[in-house]
Amino acid sequence: MGIARLHHLLQPYGAPFIAEFSPPSNTTSADEPGAPTPTTSKPSVSNTNSNRPIILDGPSFAYHIHHTCGGIVRPRSQAAIPHYGDLARAAVAWLDQLERFGLRVVAIVFDGALPDWKIETRMGRLEMKVATLLAWKAGLGTGFEGAQDQVSRLGDSFGDDGSLFLLLRSCQSAQSSSEMPTVPFLTAAVVEGLLRSRFGHTVSIVSGEADTVCAELTKRHMNAIVLSSDGDLLVHDLGTTGSVMSFKSIAIEQSSSGSQVRFMLKSTIFSPSTIAARFQLRSLLPFGFCVRKLGRKASVSACIEAAKSLEMTDQAYQGFLEEYDSQPFPEVSSSEIKSLQHCDTTVSEYLCSQLSGTSREHVVPTIYLPVLIEDPSRSTAWDQSIHIRQVSYTLVSESLSKHSSPHTIELTRRGHRVVPVAVPHLSPIDLRQRITEELDLLSGLSADSGMPQLPTTLRWRAIVLFLLLPLLSGSSTNVIFSFDVKEFLKGHWIHRSDGRRTEWPYIHFSAQLQGIWCSLRMLLQTIRFLRSVSAEPLEMVGKLERELSLLPGVVEFFDDAAAEDGVVEEVLGWLELKFSDVIQKNEASTKTKRKRKAKGQSSHAKEEGLSKKAATQNGTGYFSVLRGLETD
Repeated sequence: MGIARLHHLLQPYGAPFIAEFSPPSNTTSADEPGAPTPTTSKPSVSNTNSNRPIILDGPSFAYHIHHTCGGIVRPRSQAAIPHYGDLARAAVAWLDQLERFGLRVVAIVFDGALPDWKIETRMGRLEMKVATLLAWKAGLGTGFEGAQDQVSRLGDSFGDDGSLFLLLRSCQSAQSSSEMPTVPFLTAAVVEGLLRSRFGHTVSIVSGEADTVCAELTKRHMNAIVLSSDGDLLVHDLGTTGSVMSFKSIAIEQSSSGSQVRFMLKSTIFSPSTIAARFQLRSLLPFGFCVRKLGRKASVSACIEAAKSLEMTDQAYQGFLEEYDSQPFPEVSSSEIKSLQHCDTTVSEYLCSQLSGTSREHVVPTIYLPVLIEDPSRSTAWDQSIHIRQVSYTLVSESLSKHSSPHTIELTRRGHRVVPVAVPHLSPIDLRQRITEELDLLSGLSADSGMPQLPTTLRWRAIVLFLLLPLLSGSSTNVIFSFDVKEFLKGHWIHRSDGRRTEWPYIHFSAQLQGIWCSLRMLLQTIRFLRSVSAEPLEMVGKLERELSLLPGVVEFFDDAAAEDGVVEEVLGWLELKFSDVIQKNEASTKTKRKRKAKGQSSHAKEEGLSKKAATQNGTGYFSVLRGLETD
């Protein structure tokens, strides 16, 4: 649940941190008449912190990058949602710039499991994201105009000089974009970008919380600094030389002397061991406990006195220690941890909770789905892909769970709240049938003579559309225009490129498609994990893995790089033939359909009912409809 005010109370006990960097300069100006070709000096790093190890709290880093990018584009548009590709590039550029100051990134740690005591915190964060989405919609009204024109791509800011711009703006922008929704696949995009960079070897997903592992790594590296937004790291044991630095505390100052420019990175670091010694305590754990216990009005001196008189056997204190002394899940083997490295956090958490020994008989399998950027007045956009996730949950239950459960609980937005929904597991017969039908569908699309030969990313966008559109047939809340389909095929998942106003029906349509893509990704990651740890799922699962193996990652799937209009039009024509009852070509002819919303409030129930029926049926309904479409 965190320790409110801990970082604030300890602010006077931090130490200044300074690192300097001077970029190369020309020794001779080429502008002078007859001047020789300029020679370039080497960059200069002059500080006592040179080569100091840096360990990053991965989740904090991802959110900091999101807020930084959002803050840079925020003044240009209220709907300035960062592109996934920009987030991936920004993460690498930010680290490149950090190392220019002589610092050395040695580890970037991401959460891979959710301890029981953190469930309340996770629920609170989901509720906050729903509240942010609601406020964002209220601020935008019916939509927004010309966002694509207002939001320039950030790629130009990530060059040698541009990455300085990121750091210069990071402190201010991280606060200015707090009211903006977080993109749902943020961590996945940042991890993808890092893994493909020179920092790839430093990235790890752990079977526990990132801050605990960061603390352990800090003790192993002399003079290491943990970069995080989590003030709770101050109560962890970081060894005698370990320190904590906040992302938001970083600032850049620039000065010049003649042609030489000098940059100074300034921040504040906190050494838990030094502060504890000053307080005459063995560690800051009892101090942190007393800060939480005494509440908002407690002073530093009052917390110190309470910490000194604290009984170490106090039951509440022992419970507090369990939070901060928690280790990665001991039941997860090293081979299983290795297999988790290419799983998204959502999938990794679910798998870790179900590994033998970690699931208890009275605990129902639970998964926390990210809050999509969708229309919060409608049923969650996750509903249309529940039948895909149902296969994943059943495979995990049959292969890993020590205590079989009849269903998995999904937690995500339902209305204006985060509500649990039970997804029933399939019987062995129904599971086999569902996988067979998914295989038939995917292989059938590949063999469909009417489907154009497409680049991989565009092909999968077409497949995702093919999976969604049948579920929207007959719903007055799902009026889909040809230009909506075209925009998604081109990778414009929220910022339109056709000059049209971006309205909530398109935002929600896009979110439904994102839910299907993510559910396919979850299924692929689940299958790969089960096969890698020598579990024995159905034989046909290997065939399904091969069909899904070319599914693009988050950066590629949502990349809006220009696609050939001719190819996009060809795919659009193919989809219009398949779904002529869903895709409307003429906007004017469908205006009356949107007016039905006032009369047809039951359409929300119908929309939700279609997806739930797809999940609860044994597979003969949804996929049989799709098989019929393949041969039309």
